[in-house]
Amino acid sequence: MNAGHTKVSLWIAALININAIVGGAFFIIAPKISAITGGYAPLAWVGCALILFPVAVVFSRFAKKFPYAGGIYIYSKKALGKLAGFTAGWTYFVGGATGNAVLIDAFAEQILTIPYVANIFYTIGINKLGLSLVCTALCAILALHGIEIMEAAQIAISWVKIVPFVILAIGCIFLTKLNHLTTIVPQNNWFSDSLPLIIFSYIGIETCNSIAHKIKNGAENVSKATYISLFTTAVIYSVAHLGLILSMGTGGAKQGAFTRLAWIIGNKIGPSVATILSNLVLFSVAISYLGGAYSVFCSNNWILHSMSSGLKGPSKEWLAILNSKSEPTICIILQGIIMMTALVLGSKNPTWMIQASTVCVIFSFAVTVISYLKIFSIPYVLSGLSATLSVALMVFFATKELVESGFTAAITTASIAVAGVIVYLADRANSN
Repeated sequence: MNAGHTKVSLWIAALININAIVGGAFFIIAPKISAITGGYAPLAWVGCALILFPVAVVFSRFAKKFPYAGGIYIYSKKALGKLAGFTAGWTYFVGGATGNAVLIDAFAEQILTIPYVANIFYTIGINKLGLSLVCTALCAILALHGIEIMEAAQIAISWVKIVPFVILAIGCIFLTKLNHLTTIVPQNNWFSDSLPLIIFSYIGIETCNSIAHKIKNGAENVSKATYISLFTTAVIYSVAHLGLILSMGTGGAKQGAFTRLAWIIGNKIGPSVATILSNLVLFSVAISYLGGAYSVFCSNNWILHSMSSGLKGPSKEWLAILNSKSEPTICIILQGIIMMTALVLGSKNPTWMIQASTVCVIFSFAVTVISYLKIFSIPYVLSGLSATLSVALMVFFATKELVESGFTAAITTASIAVAGVIVYLADRANSN
């Protein structure tokens, strides 16, 4: 089979989504969720998954109707026109690229906490920013080499990600105490207070929609992958969090809980084993960050490539260029440049990047749900209205976080959206 026409299976598609969703962020926010919800943490994860299920239905049905490259851009363009499609596609693309920069930055910071690894990089003169830029270039190079590399990477990343969960399973066997469920007192509004943290931990169920043309029987399998990834992620999050509380008790509400658990288990054998296991968890969490960034990077390029169809100037031809592996060369390079720029500007304080990325992605979700209401309005009213409520909740929390983050994040987000519209309108004007 020609390399440029290779397609991946349903299960690889599901892995792409899952690796995009289950990044290293879970290992960081799980202790925060424990502190808010106490023993109710698993219920919070399941409850939030149910809230987001209507959004999954939207992406699933769109995948069946429009199984093409471009995902959100295509859906919005078909329903609301070229300008709405371009705006939704642009905000999603830049939001994804900025979010990738956050994940790459987190990878570099995490990997440099491992003494032996840090010594190697510092010896050759590579600091956190330098390592982040190198990893961004690596993502671009791998993306240029096609879906086969991505398929192998998804399998490898998934195996590495399993390590902390294996450590957790061992911890549950030897350290579980049922009274740990009541040692952390939940806050009065534990569910609503945990939603802002949890709701964004499921973003990524739509990743494969952008590369439906790269998936065997894309119309059916992308739709199935959406449901599989949401269900699997909900199970992983809720079961893992239950295990964390049962094995660690109040320790499960402190940062670095997974690393400390590895140390406790290893120390039963000896200090050297404790060091190895704790560093192994640190490495696995770091790879989780990198794997999430790589998954989104590869799919995000096709959003921009599809947007070229709505342009008329020279940029239409540039963005449409495919290499010998049928990958969008200029789009990959452009995404890499955006990520590197974000890293240089925000590596010392990535908070603004997180909020800008989140608002951009949620905005594109909102446009997608509006598009769904227009195209599927008669036969699927209930699912459309449910999705509207779900995305309204996401918009509320995203806007709240953005306002609380201050001037920089708000201006950055507005500038991203406006810049996309200006580029589109300028292109259309110059071509007339």
